[in-house]
Amino acid sequence: MVDKATMRLIRSLLVQDSFLLSSKGSYSKPIVSHLRPVNLITDYPKSNVPALPKTFDITLRQLLYYKHQGIPFFSQRDSLFLIQQHQNQHTGLVDTTLFAADDFFWLQDKENRAWPKEHLDYFRFSLPLFSQDSTKAYIQMDHNCAGGCGGGVAYFLKKEKGMWRKIFAARRWFN
Repeated sequence: MVDKATMRLIRSLLVQDSFLLSSKGSYSKPIVSHLRPVNLITDYPKSNVPALPKTFDITLRQLLYYKHQGIPFFSQRDSLFLIQQHQNQHTGLVDTTLFAADDFFWLQDKENRAWPKEHLDYFRFSLPLFSQDSTKAYIQMDHNCAGGCGGGVAYFLKKEKGMWRKIFAARRWFN
């Protein structure tokens, strides 16, 4: 299971971004219960041609580049802490007991038996990366849909008065 801080962040994001979970109607989409680690890239290729991004990839340089109201979102002091988190991340499992039964599904469903048609359209989150003082976080979300369409979003969140608030979101990819 993921820790309580991660669960609070996920719940806040689901509410703030008005995700239509499966329990809320026929147009809703389930969420994969396994959170994937962010692939934080610290080694940069010598080529000036950037490689195409892969799911849940981001460079340390990109994370440190994002600014909110003209101020870097993560500080240089956070860089080592972000790297340490990345090195210690493993796939995390959401505490699905906090949600309706249909809001999440197990990743093994896809790998071990036939996919139910309703699971061809789903969301998947990364594990968050936190600032050293645990007041800022970065998390990615991908939306995959039947027919190969979808998109990915990077979220930057800030903890204010004990609650996570979305500061901004940036599209990472779309198909």
